[in-house]
Amino acid sequence: MSGGSGRQGRDVDSGQARRGSPPVRGSSARAKDARAPQKKFERDGSAVGARSGARSVTSRAAPSQDTPPREAAKSTVVNSESRTSQTTLSQITDERFDSLQMHPMTKKAISSVLGYELMTKVQAQSCPVALTGVDVLAKAKTGTGKTISFLLPALEHAVAPPEDPGQIKVLCLSPTRELAQQIYKEAEQLARFHTGVKVQCVVGGTNIATDKRKLKDGAPPAILVGTPGRLNDLLENEGLAARLKGMRCLVFDEADQLLDMGFRPAINKMLSMLPPPAKRQTLLFSATMPKNVESMAKLAMKDDFTFIDTVGEEESTHQHVPQSLVTCTTKTQMIELWKLVQQAKKDPNHKVIVFFTTARQTQVAAELFNAMGSETLEIHSRISQAARKRVSEQYRKQENVVLFSSDVSARGMDYPDVTHVFQVDSPGGFRRPLPPSC
Repeated sequence: MSGGSGRQGRDVDSGQARRGSPPVRGSSARAKDARAPQKKFERDGSAVGARSGARSVTSRAAPSQDTPPREAAKSTVVNSESRTSQTTLSQITDERFDSLQMHPMTKKAISSVLGYELMTKVQAQSCPVALTGVDVLAKAKTGTGKTISFLLPALEHAVAPPEDPGQIKVLCLSPTRELAQQIYKEAEQLARFHTGVKVQCVVGGTNIATDKRKLKDGAPPAILVGTPGRLNDLLENEGLAARLKGMRCLVFDEADQLLDMGFRPAINKMLSMLPPPAKRQTLLFSATMPKNVESMAKLAMKDDFTFIDTVGEEESTHQHVPQSLVTCTTKTQMIELWKLVQQAKKDPNHKVIVFFTTARQTQVAAELFNAMGSETLEIHSRISQAARKRVSEQYRKQENVVLFSSDVSARGMDYPDVTHVFQVDSPGGFRRPLPPSC
């Protein structure tokens, strides 16, 4: 979107009111660290990419976190579901949650259920703005607290009078089942002390009859979280559109991944069945801001949205993570990966994740490693949703573990204390950022 589009926005990061669309370039935020060194390793004397059929294995060590968490951020509350990582802690500010203008029962849940006291950068910049009811387009890195940033204003819509037991107040759209489940869990925690506020999650791979029954029997949920495919199925065929006529808030999480995964047609169809932008608040959060995300913002949001950038143009994962590249033939690819994983496992506190480009490749590699005696978890679309959820939780909580995953875990999933991240072959979509080491 060009500056001549007539759209208005306010750049919170720079603190200046301005006209025009959110710029992808020229942001006031700038990376402070120098570009991380990159190394090339060649096998069998082959030049990088020179041999026909050559494939690559990219090795990335997790970024070091030099910024210690503030003592005030520590809490005596033990939250077994906490997704707080070192990335999150490095973003902590001095701004307190109890300073926000929101329902006291939500504040109680933040302190006594989640155990949070201080906000991260994206929360401190976006929550006060979003709680006023304006549309917000926010750019923030994965693992910095985006979920709380949009759930707090969304929950205010869910609990605000007048009460309408027949309508869903908030709709949250997620690109993957795993991320939708994360949002659902956090929303339930925040709604813990709000009587009668229900949260429901609808994703593919689960029994749609159960989803329909929960939506039709009695009062529907105040907050509905889902993936595009299942939501459109329910909108088109199961009468969900009637339950959303009074919707007050629409959330897009990881908007760039939604579009990278080819959901634009599904999103366009969904928007045609929802209340128009003028009748709802729209919150759009994304780790990157390519042109297709700006285009979706133009379609889904009001003209006077507020743009919040906590990243800046130069703040990219690859600039802060030491990387190396191994180039090899397809025939030796698994051998090279085996060497890298075994080397990573020498770390006494290792937590390794390996990304593959397809579900089938993930499955075969996991079977091979397990057969060779190297215990490996796997998560991809070829296993059931229940199994994916179980593996995700196991990897999140366990130490000294290796996970092989397709791109269902490549964005939005907050896995703490990951020490090594490997990407086998090039990740799909050259605009998509490298998978995060959470």
